[in-house]
Amino acid sequence: MGLTSLSIRRPVFILMVVSALIVLGINSMSKMNLELNPRVDVPYISVLTSYPGAGPEEIETQVTKKIEDAVASVNGIDQITSSSQEGISSVLIKFRIGVSSDVAASDVREKVRRSRPR
Repeated sequence: MGLTSLSIRRPVFILMVVSALIVLGINSMSKMNLELNPRVDVPYISVLTSYPGAGPEEIETQVTKKIEDAVASVNGIDQITSSSQEGISSVLIKFRIGVSSDVAASDVREKVRRSRPR
């Protein structure tokens, strides 16, 4: 009952205490670091290929499958998703967290370059 009777007898004092706590909380929150939410880069690499005049089946067998097979040996791959449409092949490669985007891009570029003559 001490806090209740103090609040009734001195409402301005309680109002000032609550206001001070709110100001200190807002000040502390603005200075807080974001260590619990680090910046995470999930590297995605997309390989788009065009083959004008070819149907989806041809694109899938002659282009998409060969690119998938070529990049499958790159280290750190989490998932490969592909789609084939008329004249266009799209291969999306998702890497695990922690894999460098630059290294992954250069590895994929090298594998695609090697499979190009086929």
